[in-house]
Amino acid sequence: MKAFDEKPTVAEVVSSGIAQKLQQLLDRSTVHILPRWLGFAVCLALYGLRVYIIQGWFIVTYGLGIFLLNNFIGFLSPQIDPDGDGPLLPTSTGDNFKPFSRRVPEFKFWYTSIKGVCTAFFMTFFSIFDVPVFWHSAVSLTKSPVTPPTE
Repeated sequence: MKAFDEKPTVAEVVSSGIAQKLQQLLDRSTVHILPRWLGFAVCLALYGLRVYIIQGWFIVTYGLGIFLLNNFIGFLSPQIDPDGDGPLLPTSTGDNFKPFSRRVPEFKFWYTSIKGVCTAFFMTFFSIFDVPVFWHSAVSLTKSPVTPPTE
């Protein structure tokens, strides 16, 4: 921990300035739902095009798919489990209506999804993440005629 009289380094000043600008951009984009999701769709399409053209990084794509599906399930799930012990319907006239509240809010769903796509896109530039998938040999086995043993 730094003492109060120490001045921040240049790297700390630059990184905090970048973090503040990013946060301002995110704060301003909160109300623009359609442009955010269109940007996400463009990023996802660019990622898919890159994977299709370079014919690799299928494991990264599989992991991205699972990550996006998990986020989507969290977005669709309620914050309070309806299978819990509490009553589902109001029991008296004094109970107020409680609207559906999501476990993962829309903005957080978008933000984590766009971070996941950007991370996966970044990973396609490094061959260490290109784990070989052996489905080509399985496809060639299904195409070759297999004769059952005769008795």
